[in-house]
Amino acid sequence: MSIAACIFRSLLAIMNGGKCNQVRILEKSTLKEMLQPVVEIDNGQGLCWHQIKFEALWGHSGGDPGVATYMFFNPRTRIGVITFQNNHNGDLFSVVRKLYAVADDL
Repeated sequence: MSIAACIFRSLLAIMNGGKCNQVRILEKSTLKEMLQPVVEIDNGQGLCWHQIKFEALWGHSGGDPGVATYMFFNPRTRIGVITFQNNHNGDLFSVVRKLYAVADDL
């Protein structure tokens, strides 16, 4: 299984209450902790996940020089966006915003 498939299945489970393909991979209590702000700075910070003000998306991001990955979703609309980018310059989150807007219009 590829990294992309693993990340997709992780987001699918989070969006589906901890289950992926009817198999529980996250306990409901863990999921609740992940998506509940525990640190208030600029964003709500949960357990490894943070909330951003754009559309109240929850997600996680990471990267190394030259690459960036974003995985965000809206719990209300159940729209999720995952990007893998081989550029680490500029406003990379703009890609997430644009993809989310397209999906929201469908």
